[in-house]
Amino acid sequence: MPPRPFLGISLDPGLPAPLQAQLGDALKQLIQRGALAGGSALPSSRDLAGHLRVSRNTVLGALDRLIGEGYVEARARSGLFVIRIERDASRSATRMRSLPVARAPRPQLERPIAFRPSQPDVRLFPLAQWNRMRTRALKRHGWRLFDYQNHLAAGFPGLRQRVAEYLRDSRGVRCEWEQVAITSGSQQALHALAQLLLARGDRVLME
Repeated sequence: MPPRPFLGISLDPGLPAPLQAQLGDALKQLIQRGALAGGSALPSSRDLAGHLRVSRNTVLGALDRLIGEGYVEARARSGLFVIRIERDASRSATRMRSLPVARAPRPQLERPIAFRPSQPDVRLFPLAQWNRMRTRALKRHGWRLFDYQNHLAAGFPGLRQRVAEYLRDSRGVRCEWEQVAITSGSQQALHALAQLLLARGDRVLME
């Protein structure tokens, strides 16, 4: 039985994008437009699955993605709620150009993909585009591209600007690029946060 519209959401199994991705994108757009207001409760995963006629795993996957992207939060014994997004950031996000789902490259989605742990399919790496961008960056920055960590401890300014733009447009986080720091991994990030926020002897609970 095909999915049916619910909350204005219409899923199409015939599109290359999985139903989980379609549902996540549709809910995100409703939140960005204000159709799902900040603080409002979302229907349960069981209700969404029943109304849309899709599996509950499809709904749970879409909701997990929204939680990870900062649009939805889970409250103990209360369910899922929309996180309030600043209106200016939401309007900016709706103006972002997105690739139409129907035009997604089907051949790439149908290729066999290796599932080795921490090992992506290297055949999918865009070598031609990478070489063009690398050549352009080397011409623009020269030797500084290899030495920026010594005089730019917080990371390359261009990358920090893009991260700040992404946080503003997709998650409604208002910050200046100077407030963004690039780390070499989660351990360095946690160490930096501990140095900033904790004093010697403080107790920390980690999940």
